[in-house]
Amino acid sequence: MSTIINGSSPSITFSDSTTQTTAGLPLTGGTLTGGLTLPSAGITFSDATTQTTGGTASKSSGGYQKLPSGVIIQWGSSISSVKNTFPITFPNAIWTVTGTAWYSGSATTATQLDWGSTDTTGVKFLVSQGGVLLSSQTIFYVAIGY
Repeated sequence: MSTIINGSSPSITFSDSTTQTTAGLPLTGGTLTGGLTLPSAGITFSDATTQTTGGTASKSSGGYQKLPSGVIIQWGSSISSVKNTFPITFPNAIWTVTGTAWYSGSATTATQLDWGSTDTTGVKFLVSQGGVLLSSQTIFYVAIGY
């Protein structure tokens, strides 16, 4: 973990044991305003709070955003009645998946979207219309977990 060390030559020590002094860096009222690259693990302050530098993302049509808190948001499209694999596996748990069925035909009855199965690796959606199970329907989804 990283700590800020106060003293005659204030510095920041990172978890990889490298140290950068804050002398000469742009500070405003004791707040760093730029000029320092932070490690991806963040900085742990003396009050035990941690400030992380951000998350990672895949910004494609089937992508994800890893938030600094560890929460992961994933999105994409799937075909009904087939298990879709998420862009990345949720390492711990999946909290929710929501989907929207896209139907290009002339729908005269309501379309129902259900989960066939869900786990940390993917989801299988079932689409039915008028009580009839439809295959090969496109579903756009968002999944949240950690």
